[in-house]
Amino acid sequence: MVVEQLTRLGLNEKEAEVYLAALQLGLCTVNNIAEKAEINRTTAYTHIKSLISQGLITSRDYLGKNYLVAEKPDRLKQIWEDREREVQRRKDTLNSLLPELESMYQQAGDRPSVKHFSLENLAQVQEMILYERSDELYDIFNQELYLKRKKVESKINRIKGYSKQLLQDCQLYYALKVAKEKVLTKDMREALEQKKNAMFVRYLNHDHFSSLYEMMITRNKVVTLRESHIMVIEDFHLAQAFKLFHKVLWNIAEEY
Repeated sequence: MVVEQLTRLGLNEKEAEVYLAALQLGLCTVNNIAEKAEINRTTAYTHIKSLISQGLITSRDYLGKNYLVAEKPDRLKQIWEDREREVQRRKDTLNSLLPELESMYQQAGDRPSVKHFSLENLAQVQEMILYERSDELYDIFNQELYLKRKKVESKINRIKGYSKQLLQDCQLYYALKVAKEKVLTKDMREALEQKKNAMFVRYLNHDHFSSLYEMMITRNKVVTLRESHIMVIEDFHLAQAFKLFHKVLWNIAEEY
């Protein structure tokens, strides 16, 4: 019971047993402690050194021989009070340092974060977009690039029902479709019907806009999807700039 309570004060089990043995023996040797604690001499010596460093056991010379003696139990209280003072000192240091660290964090937050993903990590990118729950989404969908990537994409993990969830979460969705023919798929027509006054799609002729990558612009992110990899740029101001770019294209795009 006492050993368990001592471990709560910071000693390990063997240190507690060695300290109790020394406390009961008074002036003693390493062998005496090892025998009392029922451990071998080497183990006893290791833990005695630790207890000496903590100030719970001291070494004394008596009649030309070296002995050990446990400090009074009050020493445990003193050690704990010393630790409390050290904890308070560290808290004070942290409190004085926090404003500077917060300033550094805010400055870092103003810089764009750029991450690259392989197509195999598409599900991870989709999770990032869904997690943000952006009210407005601006999308550029290049159908020809999608068709080139389709065989690869069929073999990778994607979030089931991703498009449906995406449209449910946002309040306004603007999509520019780059294609050779001005045709909407059945799924797209159904989605437009369900999201009236919230989902809008316009057409860009592939002959003039073939170089446009697939792109999703959220509140804080710009996500570009190429044939072999995905790039995610996280920066509020950059996202706003790309929204303006999207709106310029929107104004010259054709309505369906």
